[in-house]
Amino acid sequence: MKKSTFYGKMVAFLAIALGLMVALAVFLPSCDKDEDNNPDGDLYKPSENMTVEEIRTLLEEVNDNMASVRQISAEQTSIITETGYGGTMTYNVRATAQVNLDAKKELIMFYEDGELCDFTYTENGIAYDYEYEKQSSEPEERKSYKVSDAYWNHSEVFDEVVDDFVDVIEVSEWKVEGDAFVGSTTRNSRTEKYTFLLTSSKKISNIKYESEYKYESNSSSSSGEIKYTYSANPAFPNNYDKSDFPLATQYSVKVVWGKGQDESTFYTEPGISFLYAYEVLDYAPKVQGEEPEGLYKDQAFTQKTTSPIDLSDNNTVLYVKWVNDSGSTSKSKSRPAAKSLLKRLSRNLEGAEAQ
Repeated sequence: MKKSTFYGKMVAFLAIALGLMVALAVFLPSCDKDEDNNPDGDLYKPSENMTVEEIRTLLEEVNDNMASVRQISAEQTSIITETGYGGTMTYNVRATAQVNLDAKKELIMFYEDGELCDFTYTENGIAYDYEYEKQSSEPEERKSYKVSDAYWNHSEVFDEVVDDFVDVIEVSEWKVEGDAFVGSTTRNSRTEKYTFLLTSSKKISNIKYESEYKYESNSSSSSGEIKYTYSANPAFPNNYDKSDFPLATQYSVKVVWGKGQDESTFYTEPGISFLYAYEVLDYAPKVQGEEPEGLYKDQAFTQKTTSPIDLSDNNTVLYVKWVNDSGSTSKSKSRPAAKSLLKRLSRNLEGAEAQ
């Protein structure tokens, strides 16, 4: 598999921003055509007297719609201020994401103070990763690595957008102000406020957010905006050459899905010799009325694998066992919290909170 996700080093942004994207990875068939190409175009007009429960019900529908889009672009700008023992620091951060599942391409870029710091461009089965830290004496890093052919079944971007958006719905208080929905919540020494607009087809159009965190002598605040459009044409960044991104060493495993779904090849992260089961099962194809129960070493399903799955060569074959769908809609329960997309879409500029 590819590394912890396209949004590699981007962490305070989207977590603060609605627990929402990039970028999220669900990825089922499209539920309506992607017609919301202009975030300033037709907007959803909510009733001003909607109750909190009515808003939450609507947002659940938004989840479903966001989960089914096949291409999306997002641009986020943010100002982040941190105060601690080292004094006060302010960051001007910008992140962009373009994902086109049908074209099997995506581009994630991260800028700090107007300077490109990271990007990951993925095309078909190869991801090209660039990292640069201007505050570090380490040189810039360029590498490429293989991603699973199953990656494009769903895409982590949309999947995790949905998972984390559900979390926000559950903890926030909501109200309607004009065409906007306003949510606020206080938890874990943090106060957050989200103001967002929906498109006429009930997808996210625009989000503005404010966040303040205080803990003893440490504090941080963030404010910004994310704009979404539902078209994308990712391309390899100008002024860079793919030949300058050496292919990393990885191990692979073949996964036989069964249920008439053929098979896929998965890869470890560069320099790693193991895979977690969820890194495979999260990309399982959709089978009506059934869900994957686990990975097995044999077709009779008598030898279930343990996670992580250690690999020492490229000869391992695993088989997926399917069971009746339990009705669970949240994939995040099988994924470690640190894998959350929100916690990757921008740099982790809030290290104090994790202390």
